[in-house]
Amino acid sequence: MYTIYQTAFRSGFFRHIVVAMLLFPAICQAQMLTNTSGQTLWIAKGAIVTVDGGLLNRGTVTNNGQISVSGNWLNEGTYDDVKGKVIFNGTQQQQVNHNNQSIAVLQITGGGDKQLLSHLTIGDSLLLDEGVVHTNVTAPYTLQLLPDAIVNEGSESSYIDGFMVYKGTGYRYFPVGDNSRFLPLELLDVQGVQPTLKVSVQQPNLKATPGSALERVSAVRYWEVLVLDGTYEGSAISLAVGGDEGFKDLTGMVVAASETKEGTFESLGRSAATGDQQGGSVSSKQASALPYLALGITTEFSMENEVAVPTAFDPNASDERNRVLKIFASNIAPQDFVFKIFNRWGMVVYQTTSAEEAMEKGWDGMNLQNGQPAEFGVYTYFLRAVFDNQIPIEQTGTITLFR
Repeated sequence: MYTIYQTAFRSGFFRHIVVAMLLFPAICQAQMLTNTSGQTLWIAKGAIVTVDGGLLNRGTVTNNGQISVSGNWLNEGTYDDVKGKVIFNGTQQQQVNHNNQSIAVLQITGGGDKQLLSHLTIGDSLLLDEGVVHTNVTAPYTLQLLPDAIVNEGSESSYIDGFMVYKGTGYRYFPVGDNSRFLPLELLDVQGVQPTLKVSVQQPNLKATPGSALERVSAVRYWEVLVLDGTYEGSAISLAVGGDEGFKDLTGMVVAASETKEGTFESLGRSAATGDQQGGSVSSKQASALPYLALGITTEFSMENEVAVPTAFDPNASDERNRVLKIFASNIAPQDFVFKIFNRWGMVVYQTTSAEEAMEKGWDGMNLQNGQPAEFGVYTYFLRAVFDNQIPIEQTGTITLFR
């Protein structure tokens, strides 16, 4: 075991340590680590270097082991990305300039903020334990994950404040945040050809306009998903609920998307929701490749494993959304579906065995028996369906048709 308490590795002593680390694992400590130009620092597999201060590299660092740094990290030379681990564990702010190079495994801990002063690529894994990584303090520098890299979940005490880039398809998790809030975005199944996506969360969202199926869109924030390279064909999306959007609860909350951040946001529906309005998440029913995402509220929605049937409609209503009667559900399976509407004499005036028809087209108020408009009055409905998790449902109720 080697214990080093000096302000720098000087060249002669430095070469001795390099040889030792090539021969067997070692544990080394220093108050400051400086690798001068032309020198090579080789950290063997199993070796642990702990720096109770900063690191300055003007030569070459080849890391097969572990480097732990509590101060600033300045790499002006070459860092060979093998399978080594770097730990930023400062309790105060740490400035990190990695010279637009890669680190295999990066762990964020210690609680202090980490300010990124250059692009940094993660090849294997990102471990967010304690401490916020700021990637947009002085310039739009990004933390980038390669396709095979993984990231742990992050938390209110450790996330990416600013820009984050992820390459590849499939599930992609972005532990981003803003304004001291952890607001992760999940792309549940990215489709495309070698896409590189840049994600951030922005505030406020004052100029967003709700689309036809939305009552309103959150004015507090939006998420931005930009395509830097490759082809992005879309994904289902899960957004965090920040607790400050002013929503009463999760009922009716959906994911919404827009082509522009000041444009019209359209509902992507909802396939699932967790938690509550103070800290949950909402997942979209539809996939989207649109770049701007936000939470919205709609009345055209029912909770999972439930079916909502409006109690009244008017085929002559001024709002075209109220001219037909549609059912609302989030996870009805297409098979074994029946929806019938009866008049007061028990005659069927509308029926369908297509869940898609009942949700997308609905009943327009015409009597299927004679092709004439059904008269004003109260009608009874019967609905039988199976949800996509195999839970069955039978439901009856009344509908008032106005004329």
